[in-house]
Amino acid sequence: MTQLKAYLGIISLLLAGCAASPQFDSTNVNKALTPAQAVTTINAVRGSRVLWGGIIVSATNLAGKTRFEILSYPLTLSQRPDVGAAPQGRFLAIKDGYVETLDYAPGKPVTLKGALTETRDGLIGESAYVYPVIEVESLYLWTQSSAVTKPRVNFGLGIILNN
Repeated sequence: MTQLKAYLGIISLLLAGCAASPQFDSTNVNKALTPAQAVTTINAVRGSRVLWGGIIVSATNLAGKTRFEILSYPLTLSQRPDVGAAPQGRFLAIKDGYVETLDYAPGKPVTLKGALTETRDGLIGESAYVYPVIEVESLYLWTQSSAVTKPRVNFGLGIILNN
């Protein structure tokens, strides 16, 4: 019996090491709201807590804060951005404190939780854009290999020639 407990303990530790996802608490989070919807309904949803994710477009250190521009994607059940799905708009995320922008570089996937505070006018290239803004409570940076992408399937046809 003691050996069984030891094996179960080791297996539990190994499985815990494989669980590399943030698992944000989604209690009191508006799960249905997307960044595109937040822009058009900001007066009704201001103050709502959201759990959003996507790909970093830019990260800028400001005085005492870091601002991220993120292209949003829906989240999988493990709360990863599903970059194989259609994007849901862009948003700005403001995090208190300094964040190393080389670690949080453009192209990296993130998941974050926070409260919607406002919308801000901006530009994407020369096109006007309205961003929903969230104040970040929690932020998780995914490794590039852990981002969900569409599965790749390759088919081949071979011919064997006998000489």
